[in-house]
Amino acid sequence: MTWLIYAIIGAIGVGLYNFYMAATKNLFPLGTLNNIIFMLGVQAFGGIIGVIGLIYCKMYNPKIFNTFFTEYVKFPYQYLFIPTVIQLVYLFANLFALNIGGTTAMAIININTIITVLLGNIFLKEKVNSKILIALIVMFLSGTYAVYEKANIN
Repeated sequence: MTWLIYAIIGAIGVGLYNFYMAATKNLFPLGTLNNIIFMLGVQAFGGIIGVIGLIYCKMYNPKIFNTFFTEYVKFPYQYLFIPTVIQLVYLFANLFALNIGGTTAMAIININTIITVLLGNIFLKEKVNSKILIALIVMFLSGTYAVYEKANIN
């Protein structure tokens, strides 16, 4: 059950993060360049925190740290580079969607759940039953309806 606690904390964190990203349209002028500058600034702060964390990990347990970077994640660091590129694309798209579409954009963004479950089934051989598929379809249809209603309000 430990994973469930982390999942709940993650869901709350993503919700807070996405709400904050939607609210940024009230913090600075809208526009592609302003959004890019903002997101790059967020990433820069994240990078600083990441470097501090890595330094702490190296000081705390240098053996595990060195093993990680010499045996598992070694040059050319594609295991770090690929998710970084995916994350940047996701975060920029997420920011633009939330700034322009508002919080209802999450109904479309949350299609990621379907993609995650399907890719997990195909590549990681995670089991999916008919109840899970029905729940994903209901989630998709509910999200689609929310977007439809949002379009009618505006």
